[in-house]
Amino acid sequence: MKITFKNISLITSLIIMSFISYDQNLTFDKIDDLANSKANELLYNNNIDKVLIYSNGCVGCERISLNECECNLGFKRTYLLWKESNTFKILKIDCCQVYESKNINLDDLWNSLNKSKNEIFQSKFKSEFITVHYSFTDIKLISDNNALESNIKDYYFDESNRYYNANKNQPIIEFQKLIAKKINKFENGKTE
Repeated sequence: MKITFKNISLITSLIIMSFISYDQNLTFDKIDDLANSKANELLYNNNIDKVLIYSNGCVGCERISLNECECNLGFKRTYLLWKESNTFKILKIDCCQVYESKNINLDDLWNSLNKSKNEIFQSKFKSEFITVHYSFTDIKLISDNNALESNIKDYYFDESNRYYNANKNQPIIEFQKLIAKKINKFENGKTE
């Protein structure tokens, strides 16, 4: 094989892309590891019965706001929600830092979770296709002896997906909207 500038450029590009992809996966994985570790710590050290982990982000997306914390090839924000001594708490983790926990009112969210936990986490999504760039929401409930999880991708709700109607009627969708509303208020400085 003759080594040309074109071949060297191609090989260099592939090596750089593999490092960038590897680094982003570590970053996303690191956020997940921190969240799971903190949830387990809360469960075992603070006598808490459950921790809800809510993550949202985008793979392959560009930063929209200059204030937005960004990983190498996308972004991810994770929130831990729990009840400790009759007080609800929230902790945010993103690609840049782990924030201090704050008090927040989650009565309606916790009531919904306690009432419909099994139905919520039995939600199933289907798609005929995947996309390279997509937004996602992951919801995970960790308790003493188990973990329930649901992963929601934006392409599940593409109208060209033949499973569109079934996907949009999954029970976790209303629960996800309730969490997103609470997170939005929290991000805007309103915790009551």
